Amino acid sequence: RIKVAALWCNCDYLVYMEDDTFLRRPLLEKPEHDAGGLPHPDFHWVKGIQEKFGAGNWSYTSHGMCGGSYIRTEAFLDAYSRINWTRIDEMKSIDELIGRHSDITLAMLMMDSGYILRPWKEVARKYHRGSMEAKLLHAEKKYYDKPLNKFDGAVISDRLEH
Repeated sequence: RIKVAALWCNCDYLVYMEDDTFLRRPLLEKPEHDAGGLPHPDFHWVKGIQEKFGAGNWSYTSHGMCGGSYIRTEAFLDAYSRINWTRIDEMKSIDELIGRHSDITLAMLMMDSGYILRPWKEVARKYHRGSMEAKLLHAEKKYYDKPLNKFDGAVISDRLEH
C-alpha cells in the first residue's frame, strides 16, 4: 500500500496514517531526514539485529514508524526495489516483530537500505511528553476497525476513482 501511495501521489513525502492518528494542525515544517517517527519508549531493536546487520545503518533505536510518521517517497521506493527476502527472514529469526508489525518492518526496511530515520517532533503518542504541542497525535487503538465517517469516506472514495 505504501508503494502504491508513493507512486500515485507523486509527492516528496508521505505521512503514514493509521486508524488512531489525528492531524490536529497544519504541518509547517518540512521533514529533515529520509524518514521520521514517534520515539517509542517501550520498544527497541533487539541488540542482535544491530550487532549482526551494522549499528551504523540502524540509526534509530525505536521501532517508531507508526501512525504519524513520515517517509521520503524516493527513499522508500529505492529501499522497496532492493528488498532482500533472505536477509529479512534472517532478521525475523532474531526479532520476531519484523514482518508482523508494519511500523517495525518499515523502519527495518529503510535503515537496512542505509536511510536515516530520526524522531519527528510533529508526532506524539497520546499522554506522552510533548503530546499537546504535536500536530499529529498517535492516540488510541479504540479507533481501529471502526468505519470511516461520512466525510472521510467521501474523500477516500473520490481519490480512489482517479
